[in-house]
Amino acid sequence: MGFTGLPNVSVPSKVFYSKRMSELIVPCSVNDLNPVLWRKLTETGFVVLSNHTFSTIAVGTSLMILSVAESEDGEYQCCSSNNYGTACDNFTIASGYVPTIQGRKEITAKINEKTILEVEFASKPVPYILSAYWQKDSQNISGERFTIVSVSDPKLTINNVVSDDDGIYTCIVFNGVGTASVDISLFTWSEPSVSLVWIDDITNITVIGTATSKPEVTHISWKRRVQSTTKPTDFSITTKYRISGTFSSPVLTIFDMQNDVRGTYIICTASNNFSTSYAEIYIPVRDIPFVSAAKTTYHMTIGSSNYLRCNFDSYPKATRLYWLKYPSDNKETLVYNTSITELAFLVQHATGEDAGNYSCCAANSLGYACSSYIALFIREEPKTPKIDTILIIFGIVIGILLVIAIIVVVLTKRRQEHTSQSHYEERDMSTDENHRYGNTRDRSVYYNSQEEVKVDAINTGYDYCWTEGMLERYDVSELKNNLQNKNFFQPRLTAEFRILASPIQEYDYIESDIQRGFGRPDDNRIITIQNGDNCLMISDISNLHNIENFWNIIYERQIENTILLAKKGEMIPELYPTLDDSIEIADLVIEMESAEKINHNIQLLTFKLYNKNTKSAIKIEIFKSYNSKYTDKYPDFDVLSCLVDKVSDRKGNVLLLGSKSFGLRISGVLYVCLDVAKAMKKEGIFNLLESAITAKRNISSVFQDFDEYEMCYTVTEYYLEHYLHHVDTYDYID
Repeated sequence: MGFTGLPNVSVPSKVFYSKRMSELIVPCSVNDLNPVLWRKLTETGFVVLSNHTFSTIAVGTSLMILSVAESEDGEYQCCSSNNYGTACDNFTIASGYVPTIQGRKEITAKINEKTILEVEFASKPVPYILSAYWQKDSQNISGERFTIVSVSDPKLTINNVVSDDDGIYTCIVFNGVGTASVDISLFTWSEPSVSLVWIDDITNITVIGTATSKPEVTHISWKRRVQSTTKPTDFSITTKYRISGTFSSPVLTIFDMQNDVRGTYIICTASNNFSTSYAEIYIPVRDIPFVSAAKTTYHMTIGSSNYLRCNFDSYPKATRLYWLKYPSDNKETLVYNTSITELAFLVQHATGEDAGNYSCCAANSLGYACSSYIALFIREEPKTPKIDTILIIFGIVIGILLVIAIIVVVLTKRRQEHTSQSHYEERDMSTDENHRYGNTRDRSVYYNSQEEVKVDAINTGYDYCWTEGMLERYDVSELKNNLQNKNFFQPRLTAEFRILASPIQEYDYIESDIQRGFGRPDDNRIITIQNGDNCLMISDISNLHNIENFWNIIYERQIENTILLAKKGEMIPELYPTLDDSIEIADLVIEMESAEKINHNIQLLTFKLYNKNTKSAIKIEIFKSYNSKYTDKYPDFDVLSCLVDKVSDRKGNVLLLGSKSFGLRISGVLYVCLDVAKAMKKEGIFNLLESAITAKRNISSVFQDFDEYEMCYTVTEYYLEHYLHHVDTYDYID
């Protein structure tokens, strides 16, 4: 039986990729003996291909292009016809060149951190890559730590780098025409890890170190510092000190053990080609033990048990711990020998004979020492008559009920007064005394220095939302209620911003937003927002120029707290010394005392600013945040809330450093949140709009946008949820 129906035409692929100037053959299969017809589709239809019309094309059961050029790119058809009609199968020819790829030949990565291997490729005229993958030492890469972004951007991310990640990484890409690859050599490294132990043979002390790193340590140095300063000094007198050992096992020997070395810290610093770190160990003073009583008086009842405790410190190590009792004749009696680890005496089932004066003692090879008297009083358990107990309980219950009743009455009265004042009372503010924002005439009429402006009552859906209602202060609980009631809060926030944006009072418009008169009259580097005891100073970090300008500003204006806000990659001048160094500016000496990590984004740097003339020193704190992304418009809420929490606990002036495009944009927000946080911690009352008006009176450029003012509430709400009444833990930074 013969074939019926349309021909069955089939081309083996929908896309045929070919290198330019090379031969391409496209086969086509048909299920009957009818001839094959080849077509190239055009915008207006198609062109039939034949050996006569195209010199570079041969047709038959296969389409052969002798030398593929860009003109051959496009869509084609293989067709066949019979008595039932014509059937076709479509396909595409795409020509191009083998892709090219390049990347850095060598790259280094820090162990335990993330690194990215980036490549650049070109694929013309085919504008895409069909596949991309990575190999390490000729083996395909797999695992959760390895991530390829995409085929179009085949960069390789390695998380939590380990030392075994060393090797040759190969990126291979394919675009249909051909394959290209590039090799990148990865070397991993780590900071030196340093540990110290010491051996004391009375006359000499030997400090033995262990330093490990990748690559190996290439430099070792020894220094010491006394307890009262952070500035280290070198071991320079070779007749007193000897440095020996290797880079991985350094040794410091101190001869004849000078008195000026005991009671100090020995510092060993190790470096490799990538980083430096250090360790320190305390060399104690050889002396008789130091003993002190935890408490000087104990009260016990007959039959009870309790510990008498003391604290002790001893070098050389204590060889004996014991307790003495002094009866009325003042002749001491040994009552208890303890272990050599804890100086505690357990009085079990006390009797009247246990009463008296005690002393705890510790002895070592140099002598012994005892604490001052510890008085132990023993008394009988008082017997309360049954009727007295009943009367006492009855009186306590009555007292509690009276206190509850008084609290209910007071709260009810306050609620009534607040409701009356907020919703119904029509105050004439023209007769009120001056408040902190200037003279207020009628509640809907305000003045600035140029014209009178009428401000209508704001329709928020709530009767009390007039200007004077907006400026009423509230406590933390009322603020929380407002924030939770979104139907109430959003209209009020909009109304507050309209008040803030309108000329409510006489603003102090200052040229270039700089208030002069704080410090030297000719110094325009500092902007100041002043309100009572709260003073926030603001400076563009580019105005400081160098470290001398920065510390002169700190000293002249008595600034004890500085906030430094910067983005990743933003150029910041070196403003302070490191732990291993100090700087001197005229009569000032600045030394770093510590570096603490408050959270993942903020460092707390503490410095001592010493004046050689007055022989006085003050503590300076710098809160540094530099992890914001380049695209961020404002710092993260958590960063601002954490800064508000820490700085609001400090006394004195606060300096905000940042650039005009970042950091200084939120100076008004930071001032408002600091003002509110201080009031919260004192359990006082406050008003965010009131604080914002104070900021705007000093700097007219703040709160130009609604989202900037809304941030005051957002940061405050985040602060309430995560920081107020919370206790933080700090991570120490070596």
